[in-house]
Amino acid sequence: MTRIGKYRQRVEIQSCAKTANGFGELEEVWTTDSTEWAQVEPLSGRQMEYAKAIVAEVSHVVRMRFTPGVAVGKRIKFNNRILNVNAVLNTEERNIELQAYCMERADQ
Repeated sequence: MTRIGKYRQRVEIQSCAKTANGFGELEEVWTTDSTEWAQVEPLSGRQMEYAKAIVAEVSHVVRMRFTPGVAVGKRIKFNNRILNVNAVLNTEERNIELQAYCMERADQ
């Protein structure tokens, strides 16, 4: 069982929708699906090697209680930072904790 104490950061789970602007061009619009308590951790060198076995590029792991809908293609907003979700693991397949392996966007 995961202790609540390690989930100290507030994050937003966001998904993208494409909408037409005034010129008929499609634009990405990100909306918040849910706000969750999480543990956002930059990966160390050793953890990075383990994560690369799962996903080619990853800079952070975000741990949170099991939340349906967290998936590849979504993003996690943490303060003013954007983390693109590259892989999601359901820890021990028990629907208790998720680990989202993410890559921080550099173009913010």
